[in-house]
Amino acid sequence: MHDAPAGVRKDVRDTSIDGSPGITFHGFDAHVGQTYEVWFIHGGLLYEVLTYKELESGLDQILSTWRFF
Repeated sequence: MHDAPAGVRKDVRDTSIDGSPGITFHGFDAHVGQTYEVWFIHGGLLYEVLTYKELESGLDQILSTWRFF
């Protein structure tokens, strides 16, 4: 990915959302605290999805249901 987060990136893993390439990682946000982030590219656009680190498995479950039309 050409864009990269400026802050902390731990446990970086490759992923895909309905076939669109992306990465997941743990980060930190001054307002939120420990985060879980999913960044992926679809249709030439970069999408960034962020949640609390504790909600990682829930976000993964939700994103596994996404389909692009």
